[in-house]
Amino acid sequence: MHISFKMNLLKKTVLFCAIIFAAATTGCGKDSGTAYKTSYIMSTVVTQQLTGDKAEATAKKIESALMDFEAKTSMYKDSSYIFAINESAGKSDVEIDRSTYELLKRSVEYSEKSEGLFDITIGSLTCLWNINGENPSVPVEEDIKNARALVDYNAVVLDERDGKYYIGLELCSD
Repeated sequence: MHISFKMNLLKKTVLFCAIIFAAATTGCGKDSGTAYKTSYIMSTVVTQQLTGDKAEATAKKIESALMDFEAKTSMYKDSSYIFAINESAGKSDVEIDRSTYELLKRSVEYSEKSEGLFDITIGSLTCLWNINGENPSVPVEEDIKNARALVDYNAVVLDERDGKYYIGLELCSD
């Protein structure tokens, strides 16, 4: 009976220590923080819910990265690389940063792998519907035909020279 008492005491002590250890290492009773952040980026409502010690700071970093991505790649912002590329298409190269260069390079690779099913140059065609504008509408067939002539991922020219990155679009002028 004496041994049984010691075993029960040992079991209780081990159980007690395990509970204390679990509470200490899992933060039981400690609020680790939850951050909720909603933003409107690239015509999309982005809602974040993060939990952890750095939730708020991480949510801000994610929002900042998304806003930076939009600033570089939006075809609607006149300060973005994509806007500049579209405006310069067929006229001149545009200097871009390395991350945008890598993104466009990969996009061209996907266009090639899909044999044009995914085509990075589809913008001239999709813009005709004016989906984000005040008056979205179905374009006339002639406009569709003209825009389709500009869709060709093979016309994208990516260039790296002197540590700088450039993109150009060679448009046929038939």
